[in-house]
Amino acid sequence: MNIFELLTDDELSMYTYVKNYKAGDVIFNEDALCEKIGYLEKGEINIVEITYTEKEETISYLNDGSYFGDILLFSKNPTYLGHAICLKKSIVRYITKDHILILFEKNKAFLNAFLSLISTKALMLKQEIKLFKHKNITDRVIYYLNNEQKKYPNQIVPIKNITTMAKILSIPRVSLTRELSKLERLGIITKNKDNHLIYIKLKNQ
Repeated sequence: MNIFELLTDDELSMYTYVKNYKAGDVIFNEDALCEKIGYLEKGEINIVEITYTEKEETISYLNDGSYFGDILLFSKNPTYLGHAICLKKSIVRYITKDHILILFEKNKAFLNAFLSLISTKALMLKQEIKLFKHKNITDRVIYYLNNEQKKYPNQIVPIKNITTMAKILSIPRVSLTRELSKLERLGIITKNKDNHLIYIKLKNQ
């Protein structure tokens, strides 16, 4: 959902702006104040936390069409929970809190789309919490695939690359590859390559 598509050309130029980033750029740091919403028009961003032992842990992986700051902006403590680092050249469209409030009054379609976005994001966050409650890698992978299957009428989950999936699940890539191979040997999933994509289908679902 791109809520900016509901804005007129005048509203886009008056209330939003675009920034370009290169790989390695830091978009925001942990504990910084969130004062605007970002929409990733194109690119990849990794939101990470540096642990007490100085280990980098992925909190969230963002790609084309993702938002950040939307849940935080109107909260009581609107500070970022991690560091946002560009993985490759990225284009982000921003809109500030003040301009969002102006648009709420002027553009009801934008208001409805924003509320839908927040509601959907809240549901996704609940699903993520449930996902990460699964400490066992097998349980985490199966839970993720089951949820993904619901999005596709043919019940086949398209995975563009294992690296992306590993970031989403916060599992080392090598561990995820090993786990998928194990599940295939056990007959729990089937894989076949088609146009450089990997398709994963759970059996008996």
